[in-house]
Amino acid sequence: MELDRIVAVVNNDVITERELQERTHVVALNLRRQNIQLPAMELLRTQVLERLISERTIMQRARETGIRIDDQMVNASIEQIARQNNLSVDQLRQRLIADGVSFSAFREEIRDEITTQRLREREVDAKIVIPESEVDAFLAEKAGFTGSDTTEYHIQHIVLPIDHPDNTELLKKQAEDIAARARTGEDFAMLAATFSRLPDALQGGDIGWRTLQSLPGVISDTLKDADKKPGIYVVKHQTSWEVVRVVDTRDGVQHKLVGGPVEQTHARHILMLVSDLTPEGEVVHRLNDIKRRIDAGEADFATMARLHSVDNTATRGGDLGWLQTGDTVPAFEKYERLTTGASL
Repeated sequence: MELDRIVAVVNNDVITERELQERTHVVALNLRRQNIQLPAMELLRTQVLERLISERTIMQRARETGIRIDDQMVNASIEQIARQNNLSVDQLRQRLIADGVSFSAFREEIRDEITTQRLREREVDAKIVIPESEVDAFLAEKAGFTGSDTTEYHIQHIVLPIDHPDNTELLKKQAEDIAARARTGEDFAMLAATFSRLPDALQGGDIGWRTLQSLPGVISDTLKDADKKPGIYVVKHQTSWEVVRVVDTRDGVQHKLVGGPVEQTHARHILMLVSDLTPEGEVVHRLNDIKRRIDAGEADFATMARLHSVDNTATRGGDLGWLQTGDTVPAFEKYERLTTGASL
């Protein structure tokens, strides 16, 4: 009897000649189906062997990090592959056999692919770092800000139009006198109603909350030079003198986005699919058993999600994050409102 020889050693694991032949055969079939000309067989074997070594390394890393893919998850993936090819699972099995591929080998290949995907998700998630500057920029964009400065200023003003060039200095002195009176405590709204020549004078000269970008350049520059602090400033335009009062400042992003309290729910879930290979009764039985173990304190929800959920949140322990109304399907959302306990 011919012995199966070892063609590569990957740490404590080995790749055999039979494994290499079977995988090369599958790869060759796939290439032919895509009408791709096959390379020389030795080159193809080398490519396949490198892929097998890479996969074996990934599988070892997955085992070290505790990633396990159960049969239910594999069954669901095979069902999906069959549907995409307009086949039943039995028809898919027969086609594989006709191509010389054992169904058990196909199942293990699918298991390895899912494991690789889960490992990549976990490794990538662990390395993603989103700086605060990016978060601030995103929130600013959502709130309607296009610049980096999201500060808003509550502005009141008194405008004295220059009706004749000879009156420029006289109006400057009047503006400075009004500013001095306001700084000593006189009511700015009253001063605006008395002296301002714009229609908003009767609203106390209040023009509301503005960003620097929405203010005239001379006012914006004045506030920048004054470190953007609340206070009273005198500025000159081409056609007027203006007394500007910065009543207060605020973070425009936070103000626009908050808009009152928002109710959110932090949820995890374990998703299992009903299929021909795993009928509804079996899925319900497994979910109830998992829930019983979690409720009894025998198991951790996140761990159970990593082991059993077929959703891509499994690598995060089934974590869906913070959810608001409308983020999930109606049945799930109704359950969220009824309870804050473990949901599967």
